Amino acid sequence: MGIQLNDNEKAAVKTINEKYRAEFEQLREANKGTAPGQNAQLAAQMKAIADRQETEIRAALTAEHQAQFDANVAKRKEMEAKVGGRRGRRPPQAGK
Repeated sequence: MGIQLNDNEKAAVKTINEKYRAEFEQLREANKGTAPGQNAQLAAQMKAIADRQETEIRAALTAEHQAQFDANVAKRKEMEAKVGGRRGRRPPQAGK
C-alpha cells in the first residue's frame, strides 16, 4: 500500500533516492559487462546500497509512516522470497 508522504518527507526521499541512484549507477558502470545474477560480490554490494537507502528513507518518515513502510518492506521481502529475489531474479547459486 502506498504511503501519502507530507512535503518534508517527499523532499527527503527525493534527495535520498538521488544520492543512491548515483551510487547504483557508479557500481553498474564499474561492472559493465557482468551478467546480472552471476556475480555474488556485485549482488552483495547492490544489496548493501539498497539496505542503506531503505534505512535512510525510513528515518526520514514520521512514526506513522514508518509503521506502514515497515509493513510494505516486510510484504516485499515475503514476495521476493516466493519468487526468488528482487524483480523475480533467481539468487546467485553457490559455486557458480
